[in-house]
Amino acid sequence: MNEFGRRNAAIDAVAAYCKFEEGGPPGGRKPTKKANPPPSPDADPQVVAATAEEQALKAAMLSVFTEKRPLICFVCLGQKGLEFAKRVYIFASPGDLTKHFKQKHLFQVKEGDKPNCDVCLMQLEHKMHFQNHALAIHGTVS
Repeated sequence: MNEFGRRNAAIDAVAAYCKFEEGGPPGGRKPTKKANPPPSPDADPQVVAATAEEQALKAAMLSVFTEKRPLICFVCLGQKGLEFAKRVYIFASPGDLTKHFKQKHLFQVKEGDKPNCDVCLMQLEHKMHFQNHALAIHGTVS
């Protein structure tokens, strides 16, 4: 049996096993509705920008809780006074986030300080608790 014969035998075996033809439902799939329709051309630009920022913040907040190794700093995200672009900045790799976290946040915690997690709205007991919280809850390795 040549190569084409083996291929045809394999196709026949799969067809006998599966009994369903490939392809989508008759008539194709129905179009899905978008969660947020695009703003109309006459919409207020400030409202559109505020909505976009709100969605970006929600997505960033979700990522620092659900991703195993996020690319957004949870400490910066929780700082409401920080400029928006810095709050939702996406690092190139988890290693870059680790370097940022150590240099900008972890080294700022002095002996006896009780750091806060503004994303979780909780005060941590000490530096080691802060590191443990960063890893266990937000996936930020230090």
